[in-house]
Amino acid sequence: MKKKESIVLLVSMLFLCLIALAGCGKSVREGTPLKWAYDDLTKLAKKDKIVDVYYVERLDQLNITIKSYGDPDKVFKVLNKDIKGKDIGIIYFNGYYGSSVDDKTDILKHIGNLRCKSIKALGLAKSYYEYTDHSWTNILPKVDTLYTETCEPFKGYDSVTKQKLGNVKKLWLKNTVYDGIEVFSGLEELGIDAVVEEYDNRLSSDTIINSQFTTPRSTMPATNKNGETIKPIEPYRDNFIFNHGVYSVDDIKRLKKLPILSKLTIAPTFEKYDINGHGADYIFAISNVRNDIVVNEPKQKISDNKYIKIDELVNLNSHLIEGSREAIVYQFISLDLKGNYKRAKKFKVKKGKPKLKDKAVVYKISPYVANYSTKKKFYDNGTIQTKKDLGNTIKTPERAGDYRYFVYVYPVYKYYGKYDKGTKAYTETYYIQVSDIKKKVTYKPIKIGTAKPEKKFSYSGSIPNKHSGSVKEKKIEKAIKKLG
Repeated sequence: MKKKESIVLLVSMLFLCLIALAGCGKSVREGTPLKWAYDDLTKLAKKDKIVDVYYVERLDQLNITIKSYGDPDKVFKVLNKDIKGKDIGIIYFNGYYGSSVDDKTDILKHIGNLRCKSIKALGLAKSYYEYTDHSWTNILPKVDTLYTETCEPFKGYDSVTKQKLGNVKKLWLKNTVYDGIEVFSGLEELGIDAVVEEYDNRLSSDTIINSQFTTPRSTMPATNKNGETIKPIEPYRDNFIFNHGVYSVDDIKRLKKLPILSKLTIAPTFEKYDINGHGADYIFAISNVRNDIVVNEPKQKISDNKYIKIDELVNLNSHLIEGSREAIVYQFISLDLKGNYKRAKKFKVKKGKPKLKDKAVVYKISPYVANYSTKKKFYDNGTIQTKKDLGNTIKTPERAGDYRYFVYVYPVYKYYGKYDKGTKAYTETYYIQVSDIKKKVTYKPIKIGTAKPEKKFSYSGSIPNKHSGSVKEKKIEKAIKKLG
């Protein structure tokens, strides 16, 4: 009797061991949840051909393309099985040409209900963002970073959905166009020149730069004779060349609308980045709007999380921007000119001769034949005087808003008579008016000089309607410099 009991006990123990070993085998599946999903979705793709998947191991990034004739329910069933309750990396949903309204609606609802615990970065193709169904935003509380090509589509979202977007803390942008970025009112970190699309072939340090642009258009993947996608070699993304030759100061000024933005990350999906002259210009331009933020250091690995103050980065690259610094500053100041003129008109008028004791913006108007005004008015055909124009007598701004005085140099005209061929003749008088923006006072205009129309003048083409005398440029320049 005892012998039988001992045999039963031994068999039971062996059975329990086998169960334990089986359980251990399941729990040690290699890779990440997104890698598991990639493997399982690849099997589904071979069987039903309803989905394309692509995986970047270095970034733990999964790209999913659900085909128009596919069944989103099948795809998300496999995906959710692998990511349920897990923290996952970067996941990007490509758009697919020909997807129906029902397809998009179904996919967006599934995205909004992903079963993972958290997502490092979520990206959707622009065609999804632009679609009227915004149920994908339900997943945002689980998302650490949102990726988008452009912010523009979000301007058309309803107020409730915009509130959800306002809670996004980190945003990656494919480019540096900020139209609509004010929707992300709670943004703390902005990443620019991010790459998550599978076929984005941005420049790396080993690529010859033959263009001022660093972001060539993405190309569609190659296919074989059967129409199947040929998987390319993973893009070489080690050292991004930050090279922004074209930008708009109006666009950069939108960064002012992000009250708690504190960090700018350049090329967040690359290992590191380097900066050249155009890139240094761009960083300096941003510093004119947001010098309170920090930027990741060039030539340092993203994973090392090394950030420095943006002004420090500007100073490190001062040799690259020396020839363009003044022009960049004046691009910003040019947007203030009309506003300064209108503000100055409301200031208290002060007598006496002004003296420019601090930095000044000197805006000189050129004669404008099409509108010989008989009184002072704002003209948009003037030029901001540079250091070269002003010499050492007047201090000029070193960044946007860095000035105390607004100096307006302008002409007025008085009708004098007519020439024999009908051209109206005018007398030209130039004035200088100084406004102290800090003290909110405007000095009375100073007369520079008057020039009567010549007795006769030469012209080419048709007979001009108007002609005036011309105050000599040297006289105007001398009067300006006397203010210093």
